[in-house]
Amino acid sequence: MTDSPPRPATNENFLLINAFAPQTHSPLVAITKRITDCGCNLTETRVATLGRDVSVLALAQGPWDAIAKLESALARLEREEQIRLVHYRTGPKPAQTNLLPYVVEVIAADKPGILYQLAEFFLHHNISIEQARAFLPFCCFIFSMIIYPYVSSLLCLTIGTFYVKQLQIMLKSYEYMK
Repeated sequence: MTDSPPRPATNENFLLINAFAPQTHSPLVAITKRITDCGCNLTETRVATLGRDVSVLALAQGPWDAIAKLESALARLEREEQIRLVHYRTGPKPAQTNLLPYVVEVIAADKPGILYQLAEFFLHHNISIEQARAFLPFCCFIFSMIIYPYVSSLLCLTIGTFYVKQLQIMLKSYEYMK
């Protein structure tokens, strides 16, 4: 007899949904209507316009049968309204009680690879990027993110200052390399 993974609790079933459509036909209403109609709850959502399209990222939660019903409704929605959809089952976000969020904003001259350099810097220092936004108005690069350093809250100020200094050094050296 094989051990199967434990079934999630009644309402601990999650479906991560990403929908894409032209800006004139934003998928937000269609996605949230299906989530509600199927008896699920919308626990998190993000909406962004990128280029000519709108992207909706949604996390639905509900009993397994409501999630299964939602999966079927999303397949119909994709066929009928020509919305591009990607969805799959996932789990709840793990609790992060020992983390303290920081907001980091970078405004710099636009250079190829700058976002990669920033992401690599935070990965190298074991800092989780929770949210990120990057765009190019005019000729400069603007990057904003919420990060979670894996340290106790008592050390965050000291370590945060250290990371800011290291990040400044990294950006300066990156400017000289180009």
